Amino acid sequence: QDVYYYGIMSFGTPKQLVNIMFDTGSADLWVASSDYCTTNNAYCSDHYTYSHNVSKTYIKNGTTFSIQYGIGSVSGYISIDDIVVGELQVNGQYFGEATSIDNSTASTKFDGIFGLAYPSISAIGTAPPFVNMIKQNVVNESVFAFYLNRVDEKTEGELILGGIDANHYTGNITYTPVVKQTYWLINIDGMYINSQIVSPNYPAIPDSGTSLLYGPTKYMDQVNKVIGGQKMGNLYLVDCSTIDSLPNVSFVISNTSFVLEPKDY
Repeated sequence: QDVYYYGIMSFGTPKQLVNIMFDTGSADLWVASSDYCTTNNAYCSDHYTYSHNVSKTYIKNGTTFSIQYGIGSVSGYISIDDIVVGELQVNGQYFGEATSIDNSTASTKFDGIFGLAYPSISAIGTAPPFVNMIKQNVVNESVFAFYLNRVDEKTEGELILGGIDANHYTGNITYTPVVKQTYWLINIDGMYINSQIVSPNYPAIPDSGTSLLYGPTKYMDQVNKVIGGQKMGNLYLVDCSTIDSLPNVSFVISNTSFVLEPKDY
């Protein structure tokens, strides 16, 4: 529970609605195919799927694809169809129709992934949806922004494609260079616990597709020693009952300190 941020989009004509996870850590769009249901009825009983057979705007491609994530994998064939996110429509979008979905991915609440990283890491080898939104002049600016709210708040989170919602932030926006146009790779100037530095400068990826904080082992070991994290394999688990006694953790990006309170991590 409370692991992924996902929303609704549609494929085809008429619109077929699905739950999609918006992921800055990958560059491909894929959706579970109705063909997957022929051998996985349990999955399709609580997920939405895309059927190209009922879409008037579907164009067959048929090239096979396979995507491996940090956790999970999917494979199938490439299709072309119109997609809609909010009120934004992209015509002729290439995407993966997944006919094979591994168990860890199938157990999630979403029906596909909307990659927001650079085209250079696309496993399918075509332009991601947001790039096509820019090319087709669907958005006003080449900018997207997330407002990630908590599940117990009245206001839902938002993904803004083509701009920034000033109602969801205070102060000034901090800009930092992208180190390499693959993932959204940036430099972290330092990581601190309270006012003590834990790690020096290192590259990192802001990844909306995971709820975990990853880092170099020697630095993460130091952090978890302070906050009482218990190691389980390659991960640490923290006892949430100790939240009132845990310290703040800060990341410095372009000389701006971003503070995570215990409730944030």
